[in-house]
Amino acid sequence: MFSNIRSVISKNYMLLILVMSFLWILPSYNKFWHPYDEWVLLEAGDMINKGMAPYRDFFILLYPPAQMYVIAGILKISGIGIMAVRLYTILVQSVICALVFYIIKKISSFWYALIGSIVCLSIIPSYGRPIAIPTWPAIALSLLSTVFLLTFLQSNKISYLTTAGFILGITVVFR
Repeated sequence: MFSNIRSVISKNYMLLILVMSFLWILPSYNKFWHPYDEWVLLEAGDMINKGMAPYRDFFILLYPPAQMYVIAGILKISGIGIMAVRLYTILVQSVICALVFYIIKKISSFWYALIGSIVCLSIIPSYGRPIAIPTWPAIALSLLSTVFLLTFLQSNKISYLTTAGFILGITVVFR
């Protein structure tokens, strides 16, 4: 019974960290736009929405295909706009902070997890690039894979290890 209560409290802390991270990172994204990086990703998403395929109809050397397809999906839902893509990036970065909290809490104490989240929150906005580079989803997916790996090490169920490997495979398509 007490483990269920702790689990609910831990999930509420993760939700709180997610929301606080989002609100903390949000002002740092109202800066300027990067004509090369941001334009390339937005144009790639628009080209995919027009039926073109990356590496067949157009070629972008620096970016793997997964991020282009995610941006194409965001643009298809919200229309052409830079803010929807930036909000997606902020959400991914907030998930990174929440996953850092969860992983540290899983192997250590609440206070160390809180310190880890604060350090994560201090590093991400200082990066200074308000664009949807594929590094952020790759980091988030790597951390999610780590969560499943740690769960496998605790429970010894092969399904957690398989899920961790599957998520790691998706990570490769992002970065």
